[in-house]
Order: sequence, then C-alpha cells, then structure tokens
Amino acid sequence: MLRLTCIATALGAAAAFAPSAPPSLRPSARAASLRAAGGVAGVSMLSEGTFGQGAASSWADVEKGRKPMQVQERTLEEWLEKFKDPRGSIRTIAAKCVAADYDSEGKGDEVIAKLMEKMVAENVEERRTAVQCLGMIGDVVLEDITELMMSTEDMVVRASCAKTIGAVALKNPETVDQFPQYCIDAMVKAATEIPDPVTKLAVMSGLSQIGGYCERGLDAIIEISKRTSDVALLTQSMNALGSIAENNPEWVPKVKAGLMATREAHADNEDGGDIVDAMIQVQLDKVEGGGFINAAKDSTPGDNDAALDAMASFFSVPGAKKKK
Repeated sequence: MLRLTCIATALGAAAAFAPSAPPSLRPSARAASLRAAGGVAGVSMLSEGTFGQGAASSWADVEKGRKPMQVQERTLEEWLEKFKDPRGSIRTIAAKCVAADYDSEGKGDEVIAKLMEKMVAENVEERRTAVQCLGMIGDVVLEDITELMMSTEDMVVRASCAKTIGAVALKNPETVDQFPQYCIDAMVKAATEIPDPVTKLAVMSGLSQIGGYCERGLDAIIEISKRTSDVALLTQSMNALGSIAENNPEWVPKVKAGLMATREAHADNEDGGDIVDAMIQVQLDKVEGGGFINAAKDSTPGDNDAALDAMASFFSVPGAKKKK
C-alpha cells in the first residue's frame, strides 16, 4: 500500500510538468477549398450579400460517421451576430460560413477588418470565434494580425492576435512549413520583450501549433526557452518541446540539444533554477524513453520495485523502497 501511495504521489507531482499529447489533427480545408466544394443538392446559388453556401457539404464530402453541414444562407452581419451564441456548435457553423465565403463578393479585406474588430469584444466567446474564423481564412490574415499584435497596447488584443496566428497553423497544417518568418520572429519578440504574462503564454501556445509542423517554429521555442526567466513560460515551452518530439521523431536530436542548451542557459539561475532543471529532466527522460514515469508504466502489476527505484533516483529520496 505504501508503495502504491508513493507512486501515485510521484505521478501526481509529475503531471504538472509532463505534457499531454495534443489531439490528433484532422486537416481542415482552406477557405478556397471550401468555396470550391460542391454544395448541397437542391440549395440555390448564393444571392448577393449572403453567406453560408460555401461551407455546406454533401454526404460524399464527409467521412463515415459524420454528417454533412447544411446551413441556411444569411447576411454577414447575421452570421457575425451568431459569434455570441451560447451554443458552441452554432458559433462553429457561423465561423465556417464566414470563412468559406469571406471573399465571395470581392470584399475580403472588409470582412477581415470586421473580424479583427471582434478582438476587442467584451464577450469572450465572440472573441474566440473571431480568432477561429480568422484562422480558417488562412495566411492571408497574418500580416495585419502580426502588425496589430506588435503595435497595440491592449493586452487582450495582443493575446487574441497571438492565438489567431496559432489558429492559422492549426487550421491549415498542410502549409505551416511555409509559415512567414516575419511572423515567427514577431512571436519571439513578443514572448521575450513584452512583459505581460497573458501575451507570453498566448504566444507560446501559438508557436506550439507552428512548431509541430515547421522546424523554424521549433527553433523559436528553443530560443525563447533559453532567453526567458519566466518560469510559467518555461513550463509551457518545455511541455511544447516534449510534445513536438513525441510527434516528430526526426526532430528528437534537435529537441534534446535544445533542452540541454536551455539547462545550460539557466545553470546560474538561483531563483527557480531547481524547478527549471527538474522540468528539463522530465522532458529529457520522456524523449529518451526513460525516467520514473515510463518505469512505472512498464512495471508489472504487483511489482513496483523498478518504478520506485527510478522515483527514488529522480527525487533523491533515500530508502524509498523500504518496506514498512
């Protein structure tokens, strides 16, 4: 009983540092693809000033177990109003409809401007839906979003911009390897030079999406990890590196080198240095397939000696294996 209690305690403590694997991504169709997709039979073509047909799909366009999205045509203003709907499914449909037809009348710049205005909305769901919608539209929004992120003094707007950049990567994984360098550089600058923690964490969240597909995004996360003294940001960056290595085995050597460089950069950090070192060790153990967490997973039921040995070594707990 004592052994099981020790293992449970250790694993609980490690959960704060160990990253959870990100959900598998289903590549989202870009806005252009959505507009080009065939509509639902029996639905008339878009009339002037309405949105929605471009996001509709037929049974032939969806995978088994899913239903096609059939939507009513509405004006842009009506769909934007749905961004505040308390039902997540309605907000998602609204975002998809606006993204699919945002440039159907040659007024894409105006639609993007309206979406960017939503970033200062008081309603949280409205802001989040605008972020997701801009992400669905794709990299055409990146230049304006990046400029706004670096020029605004509004902390909420800055964070929303960083999340939008991440949403572009998340919604369009097939093009992330060509992500604009100016955008990645701005994210590094925001994380290391703008003091507010909300911006820092939003930037790291966005870079985690980019770094999962683009090696230059991975380089940016490593650079931030070496330069920042913010423990919360370091925690997030360490988790990001561990998850990226887990999903991209070919980048494991670079991730390991980045973790070691981060450890060296913080070697003289007297304020939280031990915490940083422990976080780095957890990720190194994960990348290398060792550590007490993996030992606990691999141990046979009823024989926890291997797990306890690893736990004792990691935490420097003398006599952790001793029976009561």
